[in-house]
Order: sequence, then C-alpha cells, then structure tokens
Amino acid sequence: MLIVKTPKPTAMRSAITTAIDNTEIDTWSYVKLPNSVVRFDWEGGVNNWPNLDEQVYFTATVHYPKDEENYLQFALHTKRGHCLEDSDYARMHSELMYMLLSHIAQTYTECITLPADKPHHKVDIIDD
Repeated sequence: MLIVKTPKPTAMRSAITTAIDNTEIDTWSYVKLPNSVVRFDWEGGVNNWPNLDEQVYFTATVHYPKDEENYLQFALHTKRGHCLEDSDYARMHSELMYMLLSHIAQTYTECITLPADKPHHKVDIIDD
C-alpha cells in the first residue's frame, strides 16, 4: 500500500488522470470505478513482466480524516490464486512511485510505502 499525503487528494488524482489522458504518462492507464475510486493499470512500457501484466492493479481512494492530513491511498490488488513475490510487490510500488515523483511530486508532501496487507499473496486486496 502507498499513502500519499496531500492537501488536495482529489486534485492530485485528477492531475494523474489528466497526465495519462495527455500521454505525458504512458506507462499507466486508468478506469473510473463506482464510489469515486480510480483503478490504475500498469501498462509496462518496454519493461513488462509477465507475472504483473494484466494480473495486478492499484486502486486510488481519497481520504479526508478529521484529525489527520488528507491523503490518497493506493492499494495493490490481484486475483484470487495469483500470488506475487516480494520482488513483484516492490516492483509495482517502485513503478508507481517513479510515476508520482516524475510527474506530480509538487502536489504532495509525503509518500509512505507499507508492506503488503495479505503477506501470502503479497498484495493489499485479493479480488474474486
């Protein structure tokens, strides 16, 4: 999981989708899901890894906690039965952080990477 602290998480997420639409970011695509969640799919570019291609994705959810800083949370998903290694979890998060640092670093104050919530599968959420 990746937590990005920002005063305006919705604007930050919109900046990412706009950069994808304008092809400034070409290694990620996105789909808007219900409940104001955005799914980010890593397209791999020239560095495509078979265990990750079309197997995993991030969802980005906006959080406005009462007594804390606002943040955008990126959770890594995979399908039930598809297990990732430590290196896969690290690789996906490094690709996401690379995109954030390269394109929208000025929109956030802090970026925190957390270990997988589901250690056996090396993901945060397992989809059916």
